[in-house]
Amino acid sequence: MNGDDRSSDLVHSELGDPELFAEVVETFLRELPERLNQLDRVLKSADFQQLAQFAHQLKGAGGGYGYPGLTQLAARIEAEAGRPLPSPVVLAELVESLRHYQARMRA
Repeated sequence: MNGDDRSSDLVHSELGDPELFAEVVETFLRELPERLNQLDRVLKSADFQQLAQFAHQLKGAGGGYGYPGLTQLAARIEAEAGRPLPSPVVLAELVESLRHYQARMRA
């Protein structure tokens, strides 16, 4: 493997037969950037209850579409947003981590 090979950085869906579920997963991946933009907007508004709700939905979607790493990051956002005194800095870092993960996702 040469130093330019980034294929090992890609995160593929664990949803099963790729041919059977490819269209569904591709639709999810196309819509994911807007979901992340929603997280950003809600984070900036400091509506932590709504942020926890969006993260909860994303957590379920990540599992449903075969991306356990997405589920784990969304669960961390949900947990932090649900704390009595959530940290906007920690939440921003988690959302950024989610964006990095999303950039590596493939069907």
